[in-house]
This record gives sequence, C-alpha cells and structure tokens, in this order.
Amino acid sequence: MRTAISARAIPGVRTALISVWCMIFGSVSMLAQQQSTIVGAAVVYELPIGSLHDRFLGAAGGMVFAGAEMSSKLTWIGKIQYTEFSTMNSDALKKSVTLGQGIGAQKVILPLPKLTMDLKTTSVTAEAQMSLFRSEFADVNGVAGFGFTNWVNTRGAYNDSLFVNDAVTGLPTKVAALAVPAIRQEDWSGTVNLGVELTAKIIDPLWFTFGADYKLIVGELWQTLDLDLENVAGMQFVSIRAGVKAKL
Repeated sequence: MRTAISARAIPGVRTALISVWCMIFGSVSMLAQQQSTIVGAAVVYELPIGSLHDRFLGAAGGMVFAGAEMSSKLTWIGKIQYTEFSTMNSDALKKSVTLGQGIGAQKVILPLPKLTMDLKTTSVTAEAQMSLFRSEFADVNGVAGFGFTNWVNTRGAYNDSLFVNDAVTGLPTKVAALAVPAIRQEDWSGTVNLGVELTAKIIDPLWFTFGADYKLIVGELWQTLDLDLENVAGMQFVSIRAGVKAKL
C-alpha cells in the first residue's frame, strides 16, 4: 500500500525550513532599516486548473505579508497564505460503468453522491516584485515567487451500490458495488507563482493592492481507479488577490 511522504517523517525537515525562512526574513528586516517596510493582508480566490479542476472548484483564502522596498525597481515580500478547497466539481466527479459486452455494450455515467474530499494548503513563499510602472499614486509590478506549501488532501471512504434502470423492465439494476477505503495525504512541496500586481494609493501610508497569478504546487494527488479519479501531477491554480498594504 502506498503511504504519503510527510515532512513529519523526515528528521530535521521542519527545523531546516524554519531556519531558512528566519534567515530570509531576518535579512529583509536588516535591509528594511534604510528602506520602506511593507506590511499587509489580502483576500485570495484560487481557481484550480488542469487535472485538479476535475476534483475541486475555486475557494477563497487569506494572506498576510511583510517585506521591504529594496529600491524603486525591486521589492521583496514574504507571504503566508492559507486556502481550503472543499467544494467538489460534481460535474466531473462521476463513475463510468459499461453494461453488456461486444457491439451491444453501453457506457453509463453515474454520479457519486456520497463522495467527500478536501484539500488544505498553507504556503510560505518569498516574492520578488519588479516595477513595470511607477508613479506617486499607482504602481504596476511583475511578480515571481518561490517557497514551500504544506498540503493535506483527504477523501472519505466510499461504500455504496450504483443502480441504473433496466431498459426492458424499467426496474433498478445494480451495476456496481463500491467499497473504497478513505485516504489521507500530507506533504511539503515546492511552490512557484508568476503574475502581476497593481497598487493604488488610498491615503498615505495605505495602498490598495490587486494581483493575479499562476501558481504551481509541485505535488501529486493519488489516483483512485474504482472512483474514476485520475492522479494529479502538479496542483495548478489561477490566483486572484485583493487587499491593503502599508508602506512604513
């Protein structure tokens, strides 16, 4: 049986990650002593794309961030973001059953009403914001980020019988009996994001921020063939965020 590889099972991994991020944020804090310090928070909406969209619809999350303006062209930001995906894509989550054999075989697509799944993600990333346009009242930045995501994916056990109406008698006929055990995966995975951010001054020192990103978590969600769930190799998202930041 396959088991998830978790950072909890690898001695020193969490300690190493904490040490790395302390070094990054410590360096930013030292540089920020002579530059503008950035702090803020944002609401995030993430829409799964690719094969992950076959499992989940979009979800809202939250983000806090802090960093420093290194120059008029470059700002470094450290971000912590949490999003939980619990709304499943029921239009895609269906079981295919073949009735009969040979040229008379018929494929029937059946819903899975008892299916439960969720995906929780907590990302810790560093983001470089590079100025594309700058004025006294508005900025446009290209962004590129990298870091790690702790993700937890769970799927409940599925025990049910599937029926279709017989074409001749009109009575329900059992076509499948499912007894699929629950599964839980947890891991730390590398994460990257690329996008653009627009900021507009509200009143000094507050700025409104709006950004859009492509985000990739380099992790794999296992397949469950009995439920027609294919594996997901790389969790991809389109991410939209809006919030407020202060330049101190």
